[in-house]
Amino acid sequence: MKIRMNKTIGIITILLCIINICIFLVISLGGGKAEITFGLTSLVGIGIGVLFLRGTYIEITQSSLILKALVGSAQKSYPFTSVADFSVEGKNIFLSSQGKREKLPIYSWMADKRDWESFLKWLHTNNTSIA
Repeated sequence: MKIRMNKTIGIITILLCIINICIFLVISLGGGKAEITFGLTSLVGIGIGVLFLRGTYIEITQSSLILKALVGSAQKSYPFTSVADFSVEGKNIFLSSQGKREKLPIYSWMADKRDWESFLKWLHTNNTSIA
């Protein structure tokens, strides 16, 4: 199962950066002084927005939950033996492994809404201990 990044965040980021670039161009072409960093940071923001549109946030295999970084190949793996190792409390998801209970650093607002709902349904369907 793959949970993608929230596309709404990517679209809003890209739109705001395009507006910033337009403001930069209007100021620059109108004879005003506009810092070049203003335009360059907007280009970086567009890149981040594209990453949100294309990126995978979480990947779940048969034995681990893999949290992926927005940029680069960094990832953190959280091994589990069964879905019963997971518990949900409010908006927090915990994983019990080797006698330790750990709050996972995953957030619903960063995930695609449909993918997140599928993930929660998977947890509830396969785990009778989640209320």
